[in-house]
Order: sequence, then C-alpha cells, then structure tokens
Amino acid sequence: MARILGGLEGNCLVYLDDIIVFDKDFESHLNSLRKVFKRFRLYNIKASGKKLTEIARSKITFLGHEISCSVYCPAERNIRAIRDRPRPRTVKDIKGFIGMANFFRKIIKGFAAIPSPLYDLCKGKAKFEWTPDQEKAFTSIKEALISRPCLAFPRDCEFILHTDGSKVAVGAALLQQQEDSSKLAAVGYFSKTLSESQRKWSPTHIELFAMVSALRYFRSTIYGNLTRIYSDHKPLTFLLRHNKTHDNLARWAVEFQSYNIKIEYLKGFVQCSS
Repeated sequence: MARILGGLEGNCLVYLDDIIVFDKDFESHLNSLRKVFKRFRLYNIKASGKKLTEIARSKITFLGHEISCSVYCPAERNIRAIRDRPRPRTVKDIKGFIGMANFFRKIIKGFAAIPSPLYDLCKGKAKFEWTPDQEKAFTSIKEALISRPCLAFPRDCEFILHTDGSKVAVGAALLQQQEDSSKLAAVGYFSKTLSESQRKWSPTHIELFAMVSALRYFRSTIYGNLTRIYSDHKPLTFLLRHNKTHDNLARWAVEFQSYNIKIEYLKGFVQCSS
C-alpha cells in the first residue's frame, strides 16, 4: 500500500492496510482524497465502506489512540478495557498486562520504574506471590492510563526538556509552550530502567546519563530547534562547564555539541498542562 500511494506522503499516512488522509483545511482535504481515490482506481483497490464514513473528521481513532488536530490520547475503548482488567493471577496474565501498558508507555511519565515489582514475578522460577508492591504497581499503571493522559503534537519552535535520575531509572519530559496560551504541554515522555552496573554510578553520572539518553530518544523531534534542558541536580551544571571529568562523562559532554541546547539548573519540577 505504501508503494501504491507513493508520492502522497505529505498528506497521507499508511499503516499496513489502514490509511489516514490529513490536511489543514477542507478544500485541501478534498483534493488529497481525490488523489488517493485516483490511485485506488488505477490499481483496482476497494476501500471499506465503513471506514469511508470517517471523512472530514476533526477527531479520529487510530492504532488505539484518539487523535485530534492538537493532541492524542488513549482511545476510550482501550481505557474501558484497562479499567475492567482484573488483577493478574498468573505470569502469563502479568506479561499480557505489561505488554498492553508498554504500548502506551510514551504517554506515562516515569513509566519504566513503575512495573518493576511485576517483572520480579516473571523472573525464572520465582514464586508467584502477590504482595502490596505488585498491587501498587498494577494499580498505578491502571490509574495512570484511566486518567487518560494526552500528548501535544510538537511544533517547529523551542522545546523544554526536564530530566531526572534515580538509583532505579532515568526519565525525562519533553515540553513545549502551547500555541494558544502560555501553558506548557507535554510532547513526550522518556524513561528507562538502569542495569545493575549503572545503579552503582554516582548521582551526577546518573543525571548526565538521563540527559544524554533523553536527547538521543527525542533527537528526531528536537533536532534543529533550541532545547532548554532543566535539571534539579546542581553539581551537573558545574561539571559541564569544566573540561576535567570522567572519560564517560566527557564523551557524553562532547555528544551534547551536536544539539542546539542550553542546560540550566532548576529546583523542583516543570509543571505542564494535561
């Protein structure tokens, strides 16, 4: 399908046999639809009548998400499935729940550290014993998704990246000022658990790893725009102003030079709208 609709990528998104046609105004949308239908006729392709009823919509459901012109969030039917999901009783149940949650992890702040107790029950021949730790992890994930968090679509302007690290995981929130207000909206979240060796690093080492990992993750989104990075770890901003540092930290500091960034200390957390 991607080959058949080649050349229309600017207004057409293909995922297997599902197609989204999008435009900024109605007249442009009709013109794009004509081009798609012309390709269909050329290759003798028939479209589902049910899906063709979703034309000229300001909001659609696609790949488990409800998408509007400015934000996207988990679809309502997925929220209901999560809300009604019973507590896991087997390892298979846990893996199924984690797999479902992972699909939405990019919209859950600090996701990586949350399911850790659930993973513990999936290790080797671990005894399946449901403790308050597992219950907390299970309910925390459900509550995070049931709250229906949304992410804004990135715009071609300045970003704000808030990074943080702990002895368990590192994470970041990519924010951007909304076009119609002075509020900050979340554009994306990143989180990653640390390996056993990484957990032995110093706090400064971990904080810098959080920063470089987040930059790598969001590279395609932020590239070319100024990104202000805020860290609540004050020694880090001092360290980056000096050349004498650990080899690993020095390599990461050099990597920062490929980005248009400014690193600043900020006590506490950046607040964003949901």
